[in-house]
Amino acid sequence: MTELVYRKCTAEHIKLIVPQYGMEAEKMLYLSPEYADVLTENFALSAWAGVKCIAAAGIVHCNKHRAVGWTLIGRNAGPYMRQITKKVRNVLDGYAVARLEMTVRTDFHEGHRWAELLGFEMEAARMRKHGLNGEDETLYVRIKE
Repeated sequence: MTELVYRKCTAEHIKLIVPQYGMEAEKMLYLSPEYADVLTENFALSAWAGVKCIAAAGIVHCNKHRAVGWTLIGRNAGPYMRQITKKVRNVLDGYAVARLEMTVRTDFHEGHRWAELLGFEMEAARMRKHGLNGEDETLYVRIKE
């Protein structure tokens, strides 16, 4: 299997990712003009398997104590999830913020498993109508003391 290469993420990288089923709206959000500063003003990486961009992830600062993580994982990322998980966990471990949050659709079981593998703990099991399309989401957090 190809070793992944990580690059500073740009909107052009996001355009190349074929999102997992049900995540098309998130891709469009990340490409919207309103979201442009997320890529340029915050930490964001893309993962490349050869010439294919298969995933992107980043962290958006809300204030000096709190940040929110985001990801867009491609349909073809499955064989690379171990490498992606290791890289994301290493970034999170070294990131200097007291509270890091991520949300997962309540019906996305693989997302819940991934949150746990990344070292997040569930804080709110169900946030009603919280998602981009009004879906329920679960809130996960990583707290550094």
